[in-house]
Amino acid sequence: MTRTSTRIDRRTGKLRWKLQTDGPVHATPAVQNGIVYIAGCDERFRAVSVADGKVLFEIPLGSYTGASTAVSGERAYVGTFDAELFALDLAREENRCGATAIPSGSFRTIRRRRSTRRSARRAAPASSSADATRRSTR
Repeated sequence: MTRTSTRIDRRTGKLRWKLQTDGPVHATPAVQNGIVYIAGCDERFRAVSVADGKVLFEIPLGSYTGASTAVSGERAYVGTFDAELFALDLAREENRCGATAIPSGSFRTIRRRRSTRRSARRAAPASSSADATRRSTR
């Protein structure tokens, strides 16, 4: 099944380019230095020129991806449906690190605790001994 990723000009709304893939791309691509990094369910990671849509390189992953690609410096990080994390070398255009299996249960939902502090109530001003005397004589 062939799928299409597209680039639309944000000013004019016109189609700039289309990229055919052999499976759906579920995640948002990463963009850095004029390059779009796309990974999808065709088990391939692609670097694509923002300007013209030309594929600069592809890296076979062997697994479907469903998580957005993260890019930091010369590395791209891609998670798969097989609970693997790839750290891809962008400068060498290859998967030099292999895949690291993510142990089941490694990620937990972190719930924000509600504050147990209650707003401080203002203490009533201390009454003077003269006020206490006036109240008792009334």
